[in-house]
Amino acid sequence: MLLVRTDYADDADWARALETATAVYPSDDFDRTGAAFVPVESPEPDGPTTERLRALPRNGYLSAIAVADTRTMLITRFFS
Repeated sequence: MLLVRTDYADDADWARALETATAVYPSDDFDRTGAAFVPVESPEPDGPTTERLRALPRNGYLSAIAVADTRTMLITRFFS
C-alpha cells in the first residue's frame, strides 16, 4: 500500500506518522507485523493534487493508497 505524504509542514510529524503506520504491535494469538506501506513523497511544494493521487500506479500489492495529510500529522503529534 502506498502512504502518500501531502503535508510538508513538519518533517518530524512525517517521521512519527511513518513510525506509527509501520509499527509492529504484539498479540497473544499470533505474531504481528507492521503495515507494508511504501512511503511516497512528492516534489510539489504542497504535495500531490487529488488528480495526481488518482493517477498513481497501483499494481499488485500496491492496490490501495493511504494519504498522510494535515489531519494525520496533527493526530500523530497528539498521540505521541
